[in-house]
Amino acid sequence: MKQLLHGAAASILLLGLTTFSAVGQLTMQQRWPAANAVAAAPTAGVRVLFDSTPGLLLRQTPLWVYSTQRGGWRTGHSGQLDWDGRSLTFQSTFDFMPGEVVYATTWAAPAINQKPHALIWQFTTAVGGTGQGNFEQSANLPAPALAPGLALGDIDGDGDLDLVTGSPSTNHVCVRLNEEAAGRPGHYGPGTLVDVHHAAYSLALGDMDGDGDLDLVTGSDSDGTVSVRLNGGDATGTNTGLFSGGSVRYVGGCATPLSLALGDVDGDGDLDLVTAINCGAGAVDVRLNGGDATGSNTGLLGKGKRVAVGSNPFGLALGDVDGDGDLDLLTANFGGTVSVRLNGGNAAGAGTGQFSGGIEVLVDAGAVGLALGDVDGDGDLDIVTANFTAGTVSVRLNGGDATGSNTGQFSGGSDVPVGSRPQRLALADVDHDGDLDILATCSGAGTVSVRMNGGDATGTSTGRVGGGSDPAVGPAPVGLALGDVDNDGDLDLITSSPAAGQLSLRLNQPWPPSAIMTVVDQPDQPEPLPLSLLVQAFPNPMVDTPTLTIRTSHRGPATLLLADAMGRQLSQQQFTLSPGTTTLPLAAAQDLASGVYLLRVQQGSQQQLIRLVRP
Repeated sequence: MKQLLHGAAASILLLGLTTFSAVGQLTMQQRWPAANAVAAAPTAGVRVLFDSTPGLLLRQTPLWVYSTQRGGWRTGHSGQLDWDGRSLTFQSTFDFMPGEVVYATTWAAPAINQKPHALIWQFTTAVGGTGQGNFEQSANLPAPALAPGLALGDIDGDGDLDLVTGSPSTNHVCVRLNEEAAGRPGHYGPGTLVDVHHAAYSLALGDMDGDGDLDLVTGSDSDGTVSVRLNGGDATGTNTGLFSGGSVRYVGGCATPLSLALGDVDGDGDLDLVTAINCGAGAVDVRLNGGDATGSNTGLLGKGKRVAVGSNPFGLALGDVDGDGDLDLLTANFGGTVSVRLNGGNAAGAGTGQFSGGIEVLVDAGAVGLALGDVDGDGDLDIVTANFTAGTVSVRLNGGDATGSNTGQFSGGSDVPVGSRPQRLALADVDHDGDLDILATCSGAGTVSVRMNGGDATGTSTGRVGGGSDPAVGPAPVGLALGDVDNDGDLDLITSSPAAGQLSLRLNQPWPPSAIMTVVDQPDQPEPLPLSLLVQAFPNPMVDTPTLTIRTSHRGPATLLLADAMGRQLSQQQFTLSPGTTTLPLAAAQDLASGVYLLRVQQGSQQQLIRLVRP
């Protein structure tokens, strides 16, 4: 049975609650893409598999899907739900953007004999293209009166990423449309101005009124207010890229809302707002969409609730760090800690939007930037901070290791040197190897530090970060946004330099071929040519059985070993390689469940390890 959903999220949720009480409950068995997946196929839908389920109960179960870069609330606007036996599937009418974070919410019990509640998870879509993390190709845009805040998103519904920037001295936000339609993808004009209540220091894009387009939220300089401006001016989903209407809320505090984040913190299917208030004691203001947990999706923010965090919070993030299906709250504090506050105060999945409990995680000095992502490939969210004073990024692993324990207790990891005075950071797969790399703007160096996961582009996803490069951008960069601005499948970057009034656009490019060494044989000292080995898998993520392409310089026996993310061997194959290129199907991957896998090919002293993902 297929049906487009156009009703309010509140009615679906409340009907579902009544039915669960009267008939029984759903127990979720599996979901695709997996929670915290880092390379989900952009073309794939979102699917939840339940236990044996009455058909009526399944048809009244919600599945809300929110895109952060294109289309906003996708359910009922740019996709359809399909109820089929024990599964509920959302299939989008157009692809997700490469490398964007997508959130999904359903209602079920996470396990047998547990109470049903809203289950929220996130995943990151896979990238493609030829870019390998080389950001030397540059373009700079003049942007007078520029604030640190900037965001990329398809605000006019034409399929490319537009650019929104704030201003610290005028009551405006500048909207620049991507000129792909004019044959100039990745080019931005001077833009148009959108009125906001006060000077916009921080900003975000998200579908605040549930109409299928991206709205604008700004944190205003000096007066402690947040402005919501609706795309098209209302909740009709016109997707014009012209912002007006909306509302203004005073979030208070003794300083600017330095950062803000959007997410469904109360599990009712609409986006709520959290803002960091940089007072001496440190706090986060939480505002529910519509003022409550009914899923009204009005875009009108209710009265705030304060959550105590560490002193001087700068960075802010939402994510399910304890694996209970609701969004927890984390802040990066300048004193060198990260405050972890659990939704509902524990790991029971209450999803109340009331935060308490948690811990303080030690990181390096001067933490100002914060990002969450699965950097070690074990399925839970880890912490990465940019540390202004120390000149490092700190990686802290969930559970302290790569076992996927999902405890919300963070330790281990490392402190990685980057450029001077790092500020904003992002986690993204910039070298197309299936794991999350780290990028940080460095205001003291005028660069972006790009650090590769595993130190290279082999997709090992170890969480041990190194290598990379430090491409030059505008003077004293602060803001950072990543997205596929030229529609070639890989992730490009844009930085803001407020002091210089400049935006820097850097397109992701392949690295030039390595220099080729010529070996001249000498009769008295014969030397064999060095053995070389190159292994590639396509498609990866594996939407079907992948094909391996193996290029070698020598004939000889080779071994292929497939293992899970923990390194446990699943299969082994022996074969003989000839000089040149060999292609063969990876039959052992045909029946693999969703997850991350490691493939090692070895010939003689040479071996290559690549990371495979099954969405």
